[in-house]
Amino acid sequence: MDNTQQNRQPVDVALLIIRLALSAVFIYHGYGICSNIPQFAGYIKIPVAAAWLVGGGELLGGLGMLAGLLSRIAGVGLAIIMFGAIVTYHWAHGFSITNQGYEYVLTLLLNGLAITIAGPGKYSLEHALSARKSASH
Repeated sequence: MDNTQQNRQPVDVALLIIRLALSAVFIYHGYGICSNIPQFAGYIKIPVAAAWLVGGGELLGGLGMLAGLLSRIAGVGLAIIMFGAIVTYHWAHGFSITNQGYEYVLTLLLNGLAITIAGPGKYSLEHALSARKSASH
């Protein structure tokens, strides 16, 4: 392992940790939303079609983060969903999560943006597929 790879390894591990955390949250909540669309839509007062977009986006984005596949797209999508959650619901409750405020949702948004900017890292399907493609040429 050369110096560049050795210096990059902590970053790749950190990106994996961020992706795993995001995937756990979004797969869990996305599945929960998709399992009960009418209740979710009624609770936050959005149309059922929007609830499907939110639930499906969270579930698919979470799966993308888990696999490290299309993770930049997933990061943007999840950040947009979280921005929507802040604007439409959490902002009115202030910052603190104890009052259903936006602090946790903002953290998820920023982590999604971090993956969008940095990419999924070495420990991802994207990296494995890219390395495989490079090796075949």
